[in-house]
Amino acid sequence: MKSRWYGWMFFAVLTAGLLVSCMSTGEYKPISQNVNVEVIGTVQTTFISTPGFSKEPINIQAYIKLLEEAHKRYEGNIDVGDIIWTTSRTIGNSPNYEFAASGKVILNRQGE
Repeated sequence: MKSRWYGWMFFAVLTAGLLVSCMSTGEYKPISQNVNVEVIGTVQTTFISTPGFSKEPINIQAYIKLLEEAHKRYEGNIDVGDIIWTTSRTIGNSPNYEFAASGKVILNRQGE
């Protein structure tokens, strides 16, 4: 009976650990070796979100927040790529987490 209980506890801890680790970091929008883009700087931001089983909503939120920050600092036809985000902490007793994100600001030089 005891070994069965330990088996279930091990399974529960392992499952919880895997679920948490799956949402701890992410990468999004890698910059290709395209000659029509030029990295002109970097941006960083934090945002609050409720993680789920898919990383896509977090990827999109990180991209939007970083693009907003980039438009505050840079002009022209810019975009953000090579985005990396991490979960930094939980927000109280809520299901929300604070995320930190960083990315490279790229200047698109189309037609050159």
